[in-house]
Amino acid sequence: MSFINIENDSRSVSLMLNSSNLLTKDQLKSEYLCALCQAILVEPVECKSCKNRFHHKCLEKFHNETGMCPM
Repeated sequence: MSFINIENDSRSVSLMLNSSNLLTKDQLKSEYLCALCQAILVEPVECKSCKNRFHHKCLEKFHNETGMCPM
């Protein structure tokens, strides 16, 4: 299983949304939410096979223990 860092544009939007708190979780597209914790993405990574996006920190522990994608 391999993961890639998200491009700078998506990272910038994610950081902007986190810092401004202008939108609620219900108003956000799922691409800006972590597939594990459902919070706005910070340091996002994407699974190459399932295309889900995760916080780097959320994914790190799961992937280190199992070597697999949580999805």
